[in-house]
This record gives sequence, structure tokens and C-alpha cells, in this order.
Amino acid sequence: MVAAFVVSGAQEGAPQPASLKVYPDGEHIVDHIFTSALIVERKRLTPSPMTVNPIFN
Repeated sequence: MVAAFVVSGAQEGAPQPASLKVYPDGEHIVDHIFTSALIVERKRLTPSPMTVNPIFN
């Protein structure tokens, strides 16, 4: 394993931010790992078209 991306769940208490841990074997591809994690987080946080209320009529 070269990296681990952990998304916190809805637990009691203060929510923890997502974390990315890159292991020594992944240091040479850290740019690709970071970009992939950003894409995953963007997709996770973007609302689906079914849940979005239209802004304009």
C-alpha cells in the first residue's frame, strides 16, 4: 500500500476532517495520490442533481 485516504463518518462529537497518509513507498508518486484524493473528495462533497434546488427559475 502506498497511501491511505480516510473519510470520517458521522459520529458523535466534533467531526474529524478527512486524512491522507502517504507511506514511504508512495513518495515518488505523491502528486498523483494527492490529485486522486482531491477528485474523490470533490465527488463526495458535490450534491447530486436530485438533491439540488434550482437557483434560478
